[in-house]
Amino acid sequence: MNKTSKSKIFCLFVLGILFLLSSSKTNYAKSKEETFSSSSHRLKLSLKGGFAHSESQGGLIEVDTEILFPLSSFLRIGFGVGYLSDWAGMHMGGGLGPMSGGMRGSSRESFSDHSQDFRVIPLTISLYYTIPVRPNMDIFMVGGAGYYLGSLRDISTQRKNGFGPHAGFGFNFKLVDRIVIVTEGIFRFVSLQNFTSELYPGFRDNTNEQVEGFWHFNHSHEEWHFHEEHGDLVRMMNDTPLFDISLNGFSFRAGLRFSF
Repeated sequence: MNKTSKSKIFCLFVLGILFLLSSSKTNYAKSKEETFSSSSHRLKLSLKGGFAHSESQGGLIEVDTEILFPLSSFLRIGFGVGYLSDWAGMHMGGGLGPMSGGMRGSSRESFSDHSQDFRVIPLTISLYYTIPVRPNMDIFMVGGAGYYLGSLRDISTQRKNGFGPHAGFGFNFKLVDRIVIVTEGIFRFVSLQNFTSELYPGFRDNTNEQVEGFWHFNHSHEEWHFHEEHGDLVRMMNDTPLFDISLNGFSFRAGLRFSF
């Protein structure tokens, strides 16, 4: 069983536990329900930011806001919108192999400075099950799913969307009345599929001349390939396959949660 399959099983396991908890009230919940203040039944707003790591993109900056509605003293449902972005562009640092050349208007280099701008807007729904451990601290389990609106900007802007589940846990620390500090870690499983490799006008150095054509980054081989301007079009298309961007990975966020 590969790592992705194990992670999906873990996510489904957490979602299953949350479903069971939401459909039946435990003896612990019954005994503690009356000890909760009225804040347990208030509308809550969370503002969080942090760091995420994905299989394809590496480090990502993440911020999100979420509105939580009470279903019971221990159970809440949250509707969130967020923003994910790579640190400073998606760097495509592959080499040219035995060839040399450059993009039109650029110097002869390995293209290591070339980057793409990748951004995602997640729209999420989550179920929170909270367990009080101290008067000023709770722990919680969270599970849900999201629809992710992605864009990749280079020569053109490509927009791809994806759907996937997430699961994790976190802590609430009461700061003052109606304000708590929240920290959480989740694992998400999302893939944005069928992006197209861009073709960049450029040149390749031959022994005595420069050959005009197009460069493209082959994501399977993680290197730049060159095709002559009047070369075989079928071969060019076969060498520029569609590629996916995987957001599978861990996210850590912290922020404030306000009660109204």
